[in-house]
Amino acid sequence: MIGTGTTLDPLAYYVTAPTRDSPRKETFSAEGLPPPTKDPEGFWNRISPALNANRIKAPLLIQAPESEWLFGIQLLASVQDAGGTAEMYVYPNEGHLSDRQPIHEYWRMHRSIEWLTKYLK
Repeated sequence: MIGTGTTLDPLAYYVTAPTRDSPRKETFSAEGLPPPTKDPEGFWNRISPALNANRIKAPLLIQAPESEWLFGIQLLASVQDAGGTAEMYVYPNEGHLSDRQPIHEYWRMHRSIEWLTKYLK
């Protein structure tokens, strides 16, 4: 079970910093990450869950706020394409760790418990 703010996939690079002059690109370079299209050392291949989806054997539940669901879409699609189990729920009108509505907290917990119950048996 994951949120999406921590997923480091190539798509996150482009969603976070979509234009060449975006100051957000500095976040990635400060972490030692090159642009995905200029990666001769293969850093992205080593750190990206989506690029390693064939190695993910555990079922994956992604519960994302509306402001971050795109960060998880590459991982979701890659795990499913690799034959794995992955689901995503997006909570509307929510941002990163802020403005969490009580009903969404309930459903996050409820889905997490159901997921664990289903896949830990």
